[in-house]
Amino acid sequence: MRERFDARDFFASAPKAVTLAAIEEACGAEAAARAGKLKKGELVEVAVATVVPTGWLPREIRWPGYAGPGAASASSEAEAA
Repeated sequence: MRERFDARDFFASAPKAVTLAAIEEACGAEAAARAGKLKKGELVEVAVATVVPTGWLPREIRWPGYAGPGAASASSEAEAA
C-alpha cells in the first residue's frame, strides 16, 4: 500500500487540519506547530518531506498489520469500539 499511496496528491487535496494532524502523528506536536504557520503549498511540501519517510499512512488505508506512526492509537481505537 505504501508504494501506491500518492502522498503529494493526498496532502494537496486534504484540508489543512488533516495535513497538520498527519504531521503531528508522524513527527510530533512541535513539528505540527511549526508547520501550522505555513501556507497550503508550503505545508504540502513539508508533509511530503517529513511525513512520508516515516512510513505514515492515512487511517483509511491502514491494514491490520500496519506498524507505522499512529499504529498504537489506531489499534486502541479499534479495541474501544
